[in-house]
Amino acid sequence: MAQLASSRATRFHHAVLARITNPLVEADVPDPCLVPDGEGGFVLVGTTFFDDVPDKFPLWRTKDLVHFEPVGHVFPRGRLPSWARTQFWAPELHRGGTGWVCTFTARDATGRLAVGVARAERIEGPWREEGRPLLRDERVGLIDAHRFVDEDGRAYLFWKVDGNDLSPQEPTPILVQELDADAMTLRGEPVVAITNDRPWEAHVIEGPWAVRRGEHVYLFYSGNAFHTDAYGVGVARARSVLGPWEKLEEPILQSTGRWRGPGHGCVVEAFGHDCFVYHAWDREKVFGRHPRIPLLAHIRWRRGWPALEPAPDR
Repeated sequence: MAQLASSRATRFHHAVLARITNPLVEADVPDPCLVPDGEGGFVLVGTTFFDDVPDKFPLWRTKDLVHFEPVGHVFPRGRLPSWARTQFWAPELHRGGTGWVCTFTARDATGRLAVGVARAERIEGPWREEGRPLLRDERVGLIDAHRFVDEDGRAYLFWKVDGNDLSPQEPTPILVQELDADAMTLRGEPVVAITNDRPWEAHVIEGPWAVRRGEHVYLFYSGNAFHTDAYGVGVARARSVLGPWEKLEEPILQSTGRWRGPGHGCVVEAFGHDCFVYHAWDREKVFGRHPRIPLLAHIRWRRGWPALEPAPDR
């Protein structure tokens, strides 16, 4: 009976996954983060790239990754974080205790990019920020924070040092440091996980997302100029979160015939299957006010490494 139930569940999962097509949402959702909502569905959130858009970090709910319903914003107009002023980027949602935690990037009153934290009992809010950044450096911006909890329950924070924003430009290492369960206190000292040292990455790597599968932690990241065909997704792996890390030499996701500049994504387990959700430009609508569209790729694990297989276009 157990084997029959497992077979039926597998067929159900395959049928659900087969219905998923790209794009997931016909909307501007840069740096998408898709997470289980704890109620059998998922929540999607993304960057608010333009400062003249008053509501920051739009939220959508979905049960099947086919139909998405807007459910508000992390920071609606009039409820922005007290320290943040502009450039609200790269929100990431996680369950924290009995509620939710959101890490995000913004520029403060001095113009410095920093990482903040907000909390809510329900995904729809209201969200309460902590009144100060979690991460800030006087010399260089810090962006794209990602919280990872390993199988032993220890939490870590990955983030990017925004060296490409300096003049002259500097490398853009992705750092990692242990994080208390309250998501507001860092332990020890940060260490460099990876940096932009492969030709395809050029002047920047960013957008880290870690997931453990078996004996390895896999770190997905993006590299190169985000508005060009050269932007793509790479991956590194390590047995320990603190390294040492081993990179694949070439990207695992690049521009295709329709979609340009794919990257800055997240890994989510959906219907018994690993998926990678990311953004890309429609080839005929790049940069400016054109949207970055959320897309999904299936992850196939082959010889100890992930391969990405984009869902079919509508």
